[in-house]
Formats: sequence, C-alpha cells, structure tokens
Amino acid sequence: MRNLNEKIDSQTSVAETNQDQHFVLQDSRSLLGSVMMFWRDGGGYTSDLSKAEKFTKNSALAQHSCRSSDVPWPLDYLAERAKPAIDVQLLRNEYAKVQKSTPADTPAVLTVGGAYDGNSVFFTCKEDEKNDDRTKNLDKAYVYSAGSLYSIADIPGYNAPKALILEDLRKIQFMVVDAKDCDKAQSLNSKYKPRKSKEAGIS
Repeated sequence: MRNLNEKIDSQTSVAETNQDQHFVLQDSRSLLGSVMMFWRDGGGYTSDLSKAEKFTKNSALAQHSCRSSDVPWPLDYLAERAKPAIDVQLLRNEYAKVQKSTPADTPAVLTVGGAYDGNSVFFTCKEDEKNDDRTKNLDKAYVYSAGSLYSIADIPGYNAPKALILEDLRKIQFMVVDAKDCDKAQSLNSKYKPRKSKEAGIS
C-alpha cells in the first residue's frame, strides 16, 4: 500500500486530488490469471495499478458509455485491495537470484517452481486457513536467510524453484488487484446498482 500511494502521490498534485476523486478503467473483457487489467497511463493496458491512467468520474463514465467493457473503479477502493507481486518476465538473466556469494543473513524468498497466476510468481508462505502454502503477495511470502537457500541456488531449469533476494524484488514489484477481492457494485458499471460501501475480505 505505501509504495503504491507514493507512486500515485508523486504524479498527482494535492489540488487535483481535492478537485475530484480519481478513477481507473478496467478492461473487463479478460483477466490476467485472476488479476484485473487496466488502461495504462501513456497507452495500452497493464495489471499494475500504480501504472494505470487516472480519470475524473465524468471522463471515466464517458468512456464507459462508449464501450461498456471499460469499467470505471474508484482508485482508492482498488488501492486498498492491491497486493505487491512479481512479474516472472522481470526475473530473466538471474535477476535477484541468491548466489553462494550472497551474505548468509540476507533476507530471501523462495518461488514455487512452475506456479504462476498469469504473469505473477508464487512464493512459499505460512499455511493459511485454506491450507494454502503459496502466495503471489510478496508481503506474505515466507522470509528465509539466504544461507539456508544456498542448496537451491544451483538447481537448473525455468520452472525450478528460485531463491531470490527480497530487497531486489522490492525494486521491481507491481501492484495487482484480484477480481475476487472486489465488489462489482462498487464500480460505476452500468450493469450494477450502486450501494453503500462495505468491507470486503482481502487476502
């Protein structure tokens, strides 16, 4: 949450924020795995909420009226549900990989080999109430010492588990929103009647 808000604040003046609530447009024609796709600032589409183009309510509704699959969402609502994730495409060339020369006490995480949600990497984590021991939410990944993962460092293969340096991953994390975490009635989709905001479960 803090990283996402910093990115948004750096691009938006206080005057603009107070003038009108910001909205983003979801391209609801498809998901990337379970993750929403948004209009990207500068053109195209993105699953990274911090890179989504921001609209006023009127401009978002105008586009929705032109193409109903472009669904306006309040940015604040989605930002509360966004999770830091890592795009597998950014892990090429052994970026962030733990080496045997990495200091043993360096915080590191472990990927689940061959498991992805769209482009998002899964990490090992503490088992939750659903007996799930993997997560794409970097904040919930189990943190190891790099030294305890030296034996994994040399395992070859694209789908092999990877030991990765947490600090390096923070530099490339992006903020994703799972569709299941969002109440469609909180959007401005003309198919749904608006209702008062309510708390939704966030995993």
